[in-house]
Amino acid sequence: MDKPSILVVEDEIIIRQMLVNQLKKLDCNVIADVSSGEEAVEIANFPDKIDLICMDINLSGSIDGIEAAEIISSQRDVPILFLTAYELPVSIDKKISNYGYIGKPIPMEKLRDFIFDIKG
Repeated sequence: MDKPSILVVEDEIIIRQMLVNQLKKLDCNVIADVSSGEEAVEIANFPDKIDLICMDINLSGSIDGIEAAEIISSQRDVPILFLTAYELPVSIDKKISNYGYIGKPIPMEKLRDFIFDIKG
């Protein structure tokens, strides 16, 4: 089985680095780790295979994680795993059909289960 290819979008550097390290321990290929929704949209436009996007909801910059996910979902079909310390906004399911979420701090077992559920 191929390693899952994952894009990490998190503006808090310590959390982003911890998540990247967790994903590498789970034998995932982190194709990029970025800090803004704008960067996520730009990378998602590349033709590279992306199996999953781990997306923080509250990002610095002009677009937040939900807006970035809506743009990406309109361009390609890729599951999005929202990372949040808050409740998930009700409006998400109206524009993004393929998503899940995990609360912060991120439990490794739930992260692993989600990743390998999408890989089948």
